[in-house]
Amino acid sequence: MLSIINYGIGAVTPGDNDYLIRQVQAAEATEMETLVAAMNAAVVATNTGLSSPNQFTPADANLAGAGDGHTFIFTATFIRRSLNFVLPNLLGFAANLLPQSPPGSLGYPLPVPPAFVPGPEAFSTKFCLASEQDAVSVAFNDMVSRALTAAGVPADFAALPAIWQQIVGSAKGTRFMGGVSVLSTPQQGP
Repeated sequence: MLSIINYGIGAVTPGDNDYLIRQVQAAEATEMETLVAAMNAAVVATNTGLSSPNQFTPADANLAGAGDGHTFIFTATFIRRSLNFVLPNLLGFAANLLPQSPPGSLGYPLPVPPAFVPGPEAFSTKFCLASEQDAVSVAFNDMVSRALTAAGVPADFAALPAIWQQIVGSAKGTRFMGGVSVLSTPQQGP
């Protein structure tokens, strides 16, 4: 995802940060998926009771190898919905490239309106782990398939926007972890 983050303090809610930075750390892909889901659920809980412009939405993500412990750190940055100018443009551009389908079949308006900025609950994030080139390729393809399935993408659907994907190596080149976040269909959720 294009990383343009509008950091602010009090721009939307006086006296409050207009961004959240959250990190989770894990050595295994399934553990990372569980921790990221819990992190996203905590942000969704934070959003409860906030008006729509004040809610937090994903703005950026990063995956990094974490040294000799062979763990990985996933960092997510969330900003207030009213400050997230890039996400609706990226999602709108991607959605408008999709083949025309019956109106409302995915529950998203096409073309995507400028105000469409989904929260963390609207994304499916998956991870994979492998230790050499051929295995990384297989694991990454499997991870994308799992993300699309979890997102509720129909088998005959052509594409769905991914807001983040990355693959990184950990200490001494022993293992690689990959990750991807795709926009979920409203019927399924992440």
